[in-house]
Amino acid sequence: MAIFRLCVALALLGGLIQAFWPGVTAAQETPPNEILFISERDGEPAIFIMNADGSGVRRLSPFGLPAHAPVWSPDRQKIAFVGIARGNGPEIYVMNADGTIPVRLTENNIEEDAPAWSPDGRYIAFTTTRDGNKEIYIMGANGSDPRNLTNHPGQDDNPAWSPAGTAIAFTSDRTGTQNLYLMDVDGGNVRRLTQNEDDIETEPAWSPDGSRLAFVLLRRDGGGIYTMSADGSDRQPVARTNSFDATPAWSGDGAQLAFVSYRDADYEIYSVSLDGSTAPANLTASPGLDAAPHWSPVERAFCIVTARGGINLRGGPGTDNPVVGGMALGQTAQATGQTTGADGFTWYRLLDGAWAREDVVTAAPDCASLPEVAD
Repeated sequence: MAIFRLCVALALLGGLIQAFWPGVTAAQETPPNEILFISERDGEPAIFIMNADGSGVRRLSPFGLPAHAPVWSPDRQKIAFVGIARGNGPEIYVMNADGTIPVRLTENNIEEDAPAWSPDGRYIAFTTTRDGNKEIYIMGANGSDPRNLTNHPGQDDNPAWSPAGTAIAFTSDRTGTQNLYLMDVDGGNVRRLTQNEDDIETEPAWSPDGSRLAFVLLRRDGGGIYTMSADGSDRQPVARTNSFDATPAWSGDGAQLAFVSYRDADYEIYSVSLDGSTAPANLTASPGLDAAPHWSPVERAFCIVTARGGINLRGGPGTDNPVVGGMALGQTAQATGQTTGADGFTWYRLLDGAWAREDVVTAAPDCASLPEVAD
């Protein structure tokens, strides 16, 4: 009874704060740092969740619906995944973040795989064989209006939406070997990022700030997890091994990667710091397969803007301010605030203090909620 009364008192206190000081909100609990993953520890592949240190493991997906490839929606309210209902092929589903109310979005009874949310949560990209080969499609988050983005006879797979919402990275063997590519979100402007003629490069994953891609390199003498700049340059090994490593996933702050590894003669999920301060740590350490990690998204204090061409950056929100830098076509930057300049345009303040005008950059949807700032 005492605990119940305490809860009521706290609820009333929150209401009184809002009533007397409308601009003040009661303290909000920070969402926990968690990882979705697939495990067969219950006898069938199912979606589980754990804390970032591997503790607090619990099952989310219902029994009787084998599942894999879980991904959180950007607002963390939904989870898209691949489910295999009895008598059906792999299909795309969405369920609430607590594992309730799974809803089937595709109904083709063929292979549908690799769902990926758009940064604004309105669309889901995925892989399908409905046209006979693997193609990348996009559909509304409710399953509406599916359309083919790749339209190529090769095998296209593993779509990954850029944080700015302007491009999709993917894997394709359209030149004979599996390499990484980028395309605009309408399927146009396809460009090849890697030039590998002998090995396999696959499973691209964007860093939260959009500056780098993690990916898997598979070769006969070993491979591992690598990162590279978003233009394909500056390749850096993260977890090099002679065993099988796969499915890299960035932490919300961009400081760590989770991935799957067979280095202990079992498929387990590891995490590693990108600054090299820690060795890869086994998070699951459980008999049976553990795979497909996806780190929980975090609320960001910035958004991503992408240069539409070679542009100048100004020292303030107006062209009468001096040029203090520049961006190349397709280069991304973090914007932390916005204001309306004397010219009537919206100007975005970047992380380094420079300013970019709205007509020379493409702003991610969440830029609309950036705070108003002074110059």
